[in-house]
Amino acid sequence: MKISVLIPVFNSKDRLSICLESVLSQTYNDLEIIVVNDGSTDGSDKIIREYGEKDNRIRSYIQHNKGIGATRNRLVDLMTGDYALFVDSDDRLTKDACEKLSRIVLEHKCDLVVFDYYREYRDKEFNRDKLMHDTPIIRECSNDEAIRKYVSNNHEFSMHLWRRLYSRRLLKSVRFDKELLPEDYYTAFDYYKKADAIVYTNLQLYGYYVSCDGLTCRKGLKYEKQGLNVGRTVYEKERKYFDGDEKSIKRITTIYCNSILTIYAKLLLSKDYSSDYDAVIKECGERLSSLSLKHLELKTKIAYALFRIMPKISSKIISKNSQRKQEKR
Repeated sequence: MKISVLIPVFNSKDRLSICLESVLSQTYNDLEIIVVNDGSTDGSDKIIREYGEKDNRIRSYIQHNKGIGATRNRLVDLMTGDYALFVDSDDRLTKDACEKLSRIVLEHKCDLVVFDYYREYRDKEFNRDKLMHDTPIIRECSNDEAIRKYVSNNHEFSMHLWRRLYSRRLLKSVRFDKELLPEDYYTAFDYYKKADAIVYTNLQLYGYYVSCDGLTCRKGLKYEKQGLNVGRTVYEKERKYFDGDEKSIKRITTIYCNSILTIYAKLLLSKDYSSDYDAVIKECGERLSSLSLKHLELKTKIAYALFRIMPKISSKIISKNSQRKQEKR
C-alpha cells in the first residue's frame, strides 16, 4: 500500500527542514512525497531541492502563487498513492505515523482514518511523551456520528485536513475552492459524508506547530470576507443534511450565528477601517437578520440581542471570547 504525503509550501524555510525530516524518517517506506512550492520568496525552494537530491521519493513542483486551495488541488491531482495525508510545511509527523495508519487501514478496510495530534509552541520546550494517551483507542464510526461530532465541535472530528488519512477515491472526490477559506472548514463536512468507512484513533501521530504567522491568524477585510462566505456555504450544506432535525438545526445555526458575530465584531473594532468595510458590515447584518431566533441557543440569542443594543461593547467581549477559543485549539 503506497501512501502519498502531500506538502504545500509557501515561505516556510524556518520549519521546512523539520517537516521534511519527519517525513523522510518514517518507519514505513512505501511512500511518495509530493511537494508543491506555491511561489515562495524566502528560500524555501533551495531547501526543497536539497532534500530532493537526498531522496528520490520526493517529487517537487514550483508554481506562481495561486493560494492554498489551488495548491492542495494540484497535490491531489499529482498523487498516485493508494492513500494520502496532508502535512503542512511547518508541522511534522511522528516517525511511526504512516506505519500505524497503514495497519489500521489493512485491519479495518476503511477509506478515512481520523487521528489525534499534539501541539508545539514557539520558544517553549516540549516533551511529547507527557501528552500520550494512557489507553489507545481505535474504533469504527458511522458517517452520521462523525458529522454530528464535527458540528458539535467535538475534538475527535475537527475540521483539520492534516489529521486524516484519505483513500485516493475519497480525496479525489472533493475539490478545494481558492476563494472559500479556510479550506479545512470548506471541505470537512464533505469528507465525513462521502467516506465509505471511517475509523477514529486517539493516537497522536502529528505535531501541529502553533504560530500566528499562518492563514488561521491572518486578519483584515479580505480574510473576514472569505470567512463569511465559507461559513454560509458550510451552513447551507449542513442545513440540507439535517433537514427536519430541529435540535441539530439549532446547533448549526448557533455556530453560524456566532461566526458572523465574531467577524462583525472584528470589523467594528478594526483600526484599519475604511469605506470598503461598509459592504461587508452590511452583509453581516443582513445574514444575522435572516436567521430565525427560534433556531438559536439561549446564550447566542442573548449575545445577539446585546450586540444589537451595544455593538461596540459587545464586540470587545466577543473578540476576547474568540481569542480564548483560538488559543485552546
